[in-house]
Amino acid sequence: MYHCHLRFYLTGCPCSVFESIKEILPFEHFAHEFFESVELETEQACGADVILLNLMGREVQKRLPTLLEAKKKETDLIVLADKSQIPELEEYLEAVRDIWVMPMTDAEARFRFQKWQQTYKMEKDYWQPVFRGNNQQCPEPCLVQR
Repeated sequence: MYHCHLRFYLTGCPCSVFESIKEILPFEHFAHEFFESVELETEQACGADVILLNLMGREVQKRLPTLLEAKKKETDLIVLADKSQIPELEEYLEAVRDIWVMPMTDAEARFRFQKWQQTYKMEKDYWQPVFRGNNQQCPEPCLVQR
């Protein structure tokens, strides 16, 4: 069985959604670690497994391109945005895992995050470690799809 330590980076204006997410317990075999900043910190972005970017009250063109450049390709990006900002996100949709339309209630934030958790867990459940000769596991995280 695997163990998955997830590094979450919450960036942009602090909001109740961030607080709701931090209160949700990780699934079995998962651990969560949270980092937060109002302004983008590229070091945090490139080390994150999941980024939640709150664009409320921010200019999309000033924040999103820099973040996309800093994050790893495989990092999940969830954008929190006002409905009026969605047309500005259109050219970046390929790099975005999900868009959460703000404002949202804490109950909706918990629901959406738990749905994300379920999907992420399901994706990990389809992977297993690679074993090399003599049944020794790779020292690096080598995974293959079942």
